[in-house]
Parts: sequence; structure tokens; C-alpha cells
Amino acid sequence: MRRSSKLICTLSLLALMATASVAHASPFTKANSVEASLKMGGYFFLNEDEGLKDTFSYLLSGGYNFTDLMGAELALDFSPREVNTTSLLHLHLDFIVHPLVHAWFVPFVGVGPTFSVTFADADSAEPTDSDFGLNAIIGMKFYP
Repeated sequence: MRRSSKLICTLSLLALMATASVAHASPFTKANSVEASLKMGGYFFLNEDEGLKDTFSYLLSGGYNFTDLMGAELALDFSPREVNTTSLLHLHLDFIVHPLVHAWFVPFVGVGPTFSVTFADADSAEPTDSDFGLNAIIGMKFYP
């Protein structure tokens, strides 16, 4: 657990330094703008028969807004083995729509292809597996 704490602190500090060094950053979605983010989220499994427990994940993403209303996001999502006997890795490209652009909040929906890899422990009965799929997201960006 200690190693993860150091990793979280290091990545958070790098993200803070990267956002602080941008000279002409604007706190809202606009055409031809680039976004980068580092987030912490989670996976919630509905089927408990598979032996997977709800767990946390790290997400590194970058996006480009073609217009105020449309954009694309490429993201890498990783969940380590600290809760389950497997690690999860997702790479997804989402096409984003901002249905309402406001000064301090921007809701969004998106859909796109994803590639997922499940890494199992060496002594686990479950093999390492990979699949293509479809990713759907919904969320809200806040700019206080």
C-alpha cells in the first residue's frame, strides 16, 4: 500500500506542475483546445459470481475539443492487484459530446472503442485475458 501512496503523490504533483506551467489555460471547454487529466476512480462489478470485488483505478487521459460541443478523449485506465487477484488495464478512445456549455460546469457523454487486458497472478486459476469492447461514459466537468 505504501508504494501506491508514493505513486499517487508523485503523479498528483506532476499533474499539478503541468497544469500550473500552462500560460494561456482557460477554465472552460472551447474549440481547438487540449485537455489532460489524471484521475482516480473505481470499478464496480455487478456480477459477484466471478470473484471480483469493487476496486479503485488510476486514469490518465488526454483530449482534444474540435468545437465547443464535440471532442475526443484517449485514456489509459489501470487497476492494480491490491484488492483482487487480477490487474485490469483499459485503453479507450471516446468521442465526446458536451450538450450544454456553461461557464463553470460542462456535462458530457461519450462512447467509443476500448481494449481491455486482465492480468492474473501466476498461481491463479484464471488466465490473462484481453478483449475489445465498447466504452460509454457520462460525467460533468467543474471549473470553480
